[in-house]
Amino acid sequence: MMLLDFLNQVVFSNTIKTYITIAVILFVGLVFKRFISKLLSRLLFRLFKQYSGDDNAGKFVELMLKPLEFLILVFFCFVALNQLNNLNKPIFTHSEIQKIEQNIDTGLSPSKGLTNATPPAKQVDYFRSSNSPLTYLILTNKIFLLLALSCVFWVLVRILDFVAYVMLSKAEESDSKAGIQIIPFTKEVVKFIVIIFGFLVILSAVFDLNIGLIVSGLGIGGLALALAGKETVENLFAAFTIFIDKPFLVGDLVHVAGIDGTIERVGFRSTRIRTLEKSIVTIPNKQMVDNVLDNLALRTSRRVKFTLGLTYDTSEKSIRGIIDAIKTLLAQQPEVHNDFVVALDGFSESSQTILILFFVEETSYAPFVQIKERILFSIRNIIMNSEGNFAYPTQRVIHETVIGTEGTNNTTT
Repeated sequence: MMLLDFLNQVVFSNTIKTYITIAVILFVGLVFKRFISKLLSRLLFRLFKQYSGDDNAGKFVELMLKPLEFLILVFFCFVALNQLNNLNKPIFTHSEIQKIEQNIDTGLSPSKGLTNATPPAKQVDYFRSSNSPLTYLILTNKIFLLLALSCVFWVLVRILDFVAYVMLSKAEESDSKAGIQIIPFTKEVVKFIVIIFGFLVILSAVFDLNIGLIVSGLGIGGLALALAGKETVENLFAAFTIFIDKPFLVGDLVHVAGIDGTIERVGFRSTRIRTLEKSIVTIPNKQMVDNVLDNLALRTSRRVKFTLGLTYDTSEKSIRGIIDAIKTLLAQQPEVHNDFVVALDGFSESSQTILILFFVEETSYAPFVQIKERILFSIRNIIMNSEGNFAYPTQRVIHETVIGTEGTNNTTT
């Protein structure tokens, strides 16, 4: 009896038993929210199992865990708070509402310099619900409805992330550069639409606003935003131009605006490029479209061009032999195109110059450098094994004796 009397004691219009019940409900929610969220995630994954396969179950659960945990916690809090009594008590009394009405009416009266004042009855809508005073129960229900709808749209956004993840994985497996480029962009567009739709639904369901009027008002507001964000709109349309025209794809090595780098991502406003120094450069999409862009990934070969200097002591026969030997060397290389050029190109102050020009089919930089190095070593061996010598800058100074003095002409090199 003593325990029942203690549990039935009333504190702040509620019994101690009610407070214990609330505490137990909250405790159960906190302890089992992760278990329940994992269970719901795996049940929800069955809808996508055929599309994604069993291997992505862990990724799906990882994405769903936080929003479902929060939704479950909101549910338990809602059940717990509804155990309280006197939630139907008005937040504002009738006298307080009348005083607020009078203050609003006074603030909008013509004596304050304002005309066409809004009728006072319209102002009470902020403090009433269905023409009745706003109660704590109505307020808590609206708060929980706001949180629940937010969690639902959070779950939808995470589902979009999972679908995009699966599609991107399949695009990477098939080495589809177009898919790798367009899937992240499409995901962001759809997520943006879902978030806007969720925002409008919350305004309608929670705040009882007329969505039709809001959407019609967005016509004028959208025009103002378009004028204010002119550059943003231009960059957005430039992004669509990139996807349609496809001047480059994700992973391509490009040269644009004086920057060499690999395309990593094309977003709403800008394109991210990983430079050769491994830093990230962000360039607005409009500049990517307007500037001259050299897609280095589309080249079929790399050019090698340099000159070889031989001393003037090298005879014509030796030069011709060197040229023929280099031509034979290049013709035997499987990676070199057959349209190479090896010829005597000119005479400098200290050397006879041979032009060497050829194209290597390998476009990747590291293998290209290795092929080039191998060919250069072979050319060096040809020169070293011939009668020719590499030239280096020299000067010849001639000293002449003055007439009537002793000595002979001296020449110094």
